[in-house]
Amino acid sequence: MRAKLNYKSKKIEIEVSSIELEQLNDFKKEQTKYLNDLIESYEIEIDLLMSLHYDTEPKKFELINLRYQLIMNENYNKFYKDVIIFENGFVRFNNVGIEFLSFVNAYNILEDENKGVWQLENFVKIKFLEWLIEDYNKHPENEYFVQYKLPKDYYNKDYLNVFKPHGFELFCFLNDNLESNLTPPIKFTIIYHFMLGKYLRNAKTDYKEFIKDYCQGQLIDKNNNPYKYNKIESKSIVLIKFNGVKGELKSLLSQFETMRKLKSKVE
Repeated sequence: MRAKLNYKSKKIEIEVSSIELEQLNDFKKEQTKYLNDLIESYEIEIDLLMSLHYDTEPKKFELINLRYQLIMNENYNKFYKDVIIFENGFVRFNNVGIEFLSFVNAYNILEDENKGVWQLENFVKIKFLEWLIEDYNKHPENEYFVQYKLPKDYYNKDYLNVFKPHGFELFCFLNDNLESNLTPPIKFTIIYHFMLGKYLRNAKTDYKEFIKDYCQGQLIDKNNNPYKYNKIESKSIVLIKFNGVKGELKSLLSQFETMRKLKSKVE
């Protein structure tokens, strides 16, 4: 391939001989077979990676991260990605336009095909990942609802001075899922009064110490100043705010007991 600059027309004319075209046709045939074989092995690799996850969303994040890593490689050139076409799991070369010849010239395919083949491998993997991501987005009906069945009699035994059986797990569930604008001290006080009895011992001092230790990251306001949590207010003091979230707390409790198959409920 010989390039010639035409100053008058401001064109770069690239002469390609018939022998070179024959060589490139052979290159396409070889690489079409190689790239389709590559897809088969890469699909097995991706299947093994996806088998680590049951939920659909983490599978998609894995695919998106893999795609990002390939694209961010310093040698990746997006301009040439469409020299190959990926259709329903199969690869073929794009014979329309001059992109392929530009690709051949840029990576000196006729002299040393290694760099060009590496680019093709990257393109194929990226297109395959995009195809899988699109398939996940198109067919949400194929998503399975994942539910872990935990032993009914299992519960954390590290904080039995504060919680009764399953109380620690319920506290974590309420703390993580209660949607409100309550400050952390008020939130923890309301959870205390809601759980008291069935799931929580009447041990205010131990509960306060547990909160200061286990939830210390939450006891900081938006200005990075620590909240004080030296006293659990009586229920009558926080009653208005308690009633404001009581319905949500009961709903969360019902969800928790359904997941853990615990039938009794807090009054």
